[in-house]
Amino acid sequence: MKNIIYIGDITGFFARGVLEGVLSTRSSSDFNWNVWFLPNLLSEKEFERIFRKRQIDGVIARGVSANIVNLIQNLDIPSVFIRSSEEISTEHLNGPHVDDAQIAKLVGQEFNFLNLDYWGFLNWQGVSWSEKRNQEFEKYAQLNHVNFSSFSIDKSYKAHLTGIEKIGQWIAELPKPCGILACNDEAGLDIIHACEILGIIVPDEVIVIGIDNDRLLCESTEPALSSIDLNAQSIGRKAAVQLAQTLGLLPKETSAVPSPIKIFIRESSHKVDRHKLIHQKASHFIEKNALNNIKVNDVAKACGLSRRGLERIFQECSLPGPAHLIRDIKLKQIIVQLRDSTLNLERISHQSGFSDAAGLSNFVKRMTGHSPSYFRKNQDEKKDS
Repeated sequence: MKNIIYIGDITGFFARGVLEGVLSTRSSSDFNWNVWFLPNLLSEKEFERIFRKRQIDGVIARGVSANIVNLIQNLDIPSVFIRSSEEISTEHLNGPHVDDAQIAKLVGQEFNFLNLDYWGFLNWQGVSWSEKRNQEFEKYAQLNHVNFSSFSIDKSYKAHLTGIEKIGQWIAELPKPCGILACNDEAGLDIIHACEILGIIVPDEVIVIGIDNDRLLCESTEPALSSIDLNAQSIGRKAAVQLAQTLGLLPKETSAVPSPIKIFIRESSHKVDRHKLIHQKASHFIEKNALNNIKVNDVAKACGLSRRGLERIFQECSLPGPAHLIRDIKLKQIIVQLRDSTLNLERISHQSGFSDAAGLSNFVKRMTGHSPSYFRKNQDEKKDS
């Protein structure tokens, strides 16, 4: 049994998601480790005492100082460092991170679709991930020959009236209509509040998109905030897989690609039909939980509806029912696992909620007309060609 320490913070939505992804590995026999959490605010001396008094086999860290990084490396502890707001040398950042260029492209394509020729970005000054997103979004705007403006504000002003007023002064000078990408959901709410104070109509005059898709925040304002879902859990899990490979617990070929990011549409960027919003929410919940043996009632509860109410909305959208969507998404995720040659059928069956490989095989054959070996064979042929 290996002893792993995760060092990070749990104050933000993304941070908690990364921690959740790391901790999700504890229940897997493939990892065979204990995971302990330590806050990243401990002093260098406190960390050193902990490392020297306990048997530590590996470290996953996010948001630690350069001194702590050097301490871990000097103790020769296998480690994975995930990017945060700390300004440490990029040579230390060997772990997975969010693709800021992908965020810029996704939002830029959305703004192009909405025929916006003026884009903006609200940046938290001195926060490395925010600065990087600002740079990538400006670069994408330049590639598309779009007018661009960014506004930087100290992070300490978030949700502060003075900060909201400063943001409002910037927004008031922007040509309308325009689209603004916020560095995260907290900044997105500040934009919406600034527009409300100024009497600027969202989304008619200013379209706002945040980042993180923290539902509690996004749905706490009017209009609700559209946001980019980064799937932080997959970042944490990929970091865990990377460390497990370093420790020899998993083969090097094991795949742990983070789930793709996508826009979760709400009223701050579109005039959205309520039924379509609920269908989107249901799809999002199913994609995250399809392999957890969920039922239609689970999806309905996540959407705040009865089973009959959810099924009626699917009918009114002229879409197959939620049970069909659960099966479809579950099948797609199983096929992805089948194409990973490092996973055997027993493991895939367990991860997919089946009691044994026979149950998995029957499901795949019933849904596709092919046995699981068919998908493995086709993947092997692609590798050979």
